[in-house]
Amino acid sequence: MTDKERRTLANERVESVVDEISNREPRVQKARARYELAHRLFRGVSAVVLATILGLLIYLTASANAGAEAIQDCTTPGGECYERSQRQTGVVVGQIVKAQQDAAIQGSKPSQENLVLTKANAQNITIVLGILDREYPEAAAAVRRELGVK
Repeated sequence: MTDKERRTLANERVESVVDEISNREPRVQKARARYELAHRLFRGVSAVVLATILGLLIYLTASANAGAEAIQDCTTPGGECYERSQRQTGVVVGQIVKAQQDAAIQGSKPSQENLVLTKANAQNITIVLGILDREYPEAAAAVRRELGVK
């Protein structure tokens, strides 16, 4: 028998004696049971934490994608939001042009009806420019420059 075989045999005997003593000693059995319970709890809690982190990561990724899609929809020609904004801006600019034409036609004596329409158009312009300022500041600045409005 070689030295290596003797050491292996001795180690096996020592391990079997330790196991036998451990199994007989109630304190060791209780400690082993507590260790196994703690180990199972740790694995369970780790699995829950990992699942929570994974779910949160998926949710945040989906939220970021939705936000990016909304921005792209409003800034890309052909997008529903973009087209809607273009139509609304066109309507307002049309009202502005009509009000200016009406004022030019009336000259120095505008009728009461035209004054009311011009005031309503001015209120609409103010509202639309406020919306443009919040959502599309560059577009708002361009409209203001075009109209000569501050």
